[in-house]
Amino acid sequence: MTTPFTLESLPKHIRVLVIDDDEDDFFLIKDYLGDIRDRHFETYWASNYSEGLSKIAEIQPDICLLDFLLGNKTGLNLLREVRDQGNDMPIILLTGKGDINIDREAMALGATDYLIKMELNTENIERSIRYTLAHTAALRGLRANAQMYRTIFDKSKNMIYLVDADTLKFVEVNDMATHIFGYDKEYFIKHMTFYDLFDNKQDAEKIEKILRNNGDITDLEVSLQNQKGDAKIFLLSAVNHKTAQGAIHFHGTIADATQIRQIEQDRLIAEKLAATSRLTRALAHEVRNPLTNIDLSIEQIESEYPDSEWSDYLDIIKRNSRRIGSLITELLNTSNPSKLEFATHRLNELLEEAIEMARDRITLKNITVIKNYATQNPLVSASAEAFNVAILNIIVNAIEAISEAKGLITISTLINNDECYISIEDNGCGIPADQLTRIFEPYVTTKPKGTGLGLITTLNVLRAHKGILRVNSTMGKGTRFLITLPIIDEEY
Repeated sequence: MTTPFTLESLPKHIRVLVIDDDEDDFFLIKDYLGDIRDRHFETYWASNYSEGLSKIAEIQPDICLLDFLLGNKTGLNLLREVRDQGNDMPIILLTGKGDINIDREAMALGATDYLIKMELNTENIERSIRYTLAHTAALRGLRANAQMYRTIFDKSKNMIYLVDADTLKFVEVNDMATHIFGYDKEYFIKHMTFYDLFDNKQDAEKIEKILRNNGDITDLEVSLQNQKGDAKIFLLSAVNHKTAQGAIHFHGTIADATQIRQIEQDRLIAEKLAATSRLTRALAHEVRNPLTNIDLSIEQIESEYPDSEWSDYLDIIKRNSRRIGSLITELLNTSNPSKLEFATHRLNELLEEAIEMARDRITLKNITVIKNYATQNPLVSASAEAFNVAILNIIVNAIEAISEAKGLITISTLINNDECYISIEDNGCGIPADQLTRIFEPYVTTKPKGTGLGLITTLNVLRAHKGILRVNSTMGKGTRFLITLPIIDEEY
């Protein structure tokens, strides 16, 4: 419950501007204000229209008492001008007795209250000031809340909509509606209905039926189409709402299911990486201990029997022991990259170094590399060696997916505020849909001789760089890796 606004709620010090062409009235009002106990009123006077406007700007009073008669112009003219300037200062209009039409017009223009000059006294002025300040404080609070909710509405990453239940026409949508579907807001509201978004009109009919029966819909998967006619899966939520005026609206959200699934996939991958890292460290510890004993035993045998007939077999044991040791080291580095040393680098130079590392393979398969770098060459915080290996792994995958002499790899960058995007796209064979969701899992590979560690290494390195890695692929057309990376402000 809201606490009532009382005289005790008023500030102790209140600046009052009286705009009145009669100085006697000003002194009278000043005396009345002086009789209000426990408050100090700092009173100012303006005798005409222009002086009133000037003092409003100069003093910025807490409240203004404005006479209706101001020479050639009226207090209503001044009130209109103040409000047109966006000033919400509380204003009390001083009028003559019986000027009810003037009082109504003043309230319509934004006056907070009015007082009849013939009835002025300490009690009436105190009551009006208390009411006026309370009313203004409440309005300002409502505006602040409205602005906050409007910001949430406009900045939401999901489409928020309001639909008239009778016509099913859109009453309001946020900016994300345009981003998702391509129609501008004006077109949405003037020409579109709820049904126009649906690829399958039967889905819309089912949803409408549920809503008309006062049911709610939460995260229902539906196929919706954009301005170009392309269909995509979204999560739709909706409720039936009756306004204070009795109108019935359907309102809710539409979220891109692809993004949500991507977030879920990222979380699952992170969990798998963490579990794999724990398993790998435990496995490495358990394997390295007996492996060390094997190596020591081989060294002892070789020292005691240097020309043994078993030398060839001992060499085989040593080679495989070293191979096991290398695999363990590779697994540890993959699952948990060592502490990297970061420094400031130019992004384009890092990409050029990675491309150069793959130059021989690119030349051998006669692959064309197209570079579409943004004009800005941003600064990034990176461990150059690790970052180049991560980019190299993606480029090598592209090279191996491309047919000889027909290959094309396009490397592009884009800058957006404090992030940069790196796109590495090929025209290779593509990745099967059933394997696309698993390519970042450890030991999963489509290559006959692959270990399944290249992309997991890339993912771990980019995560260490606070980067995000996405991949899209179409069989027979190619694959595109998209990296999002934070950039460093040039001012620092």
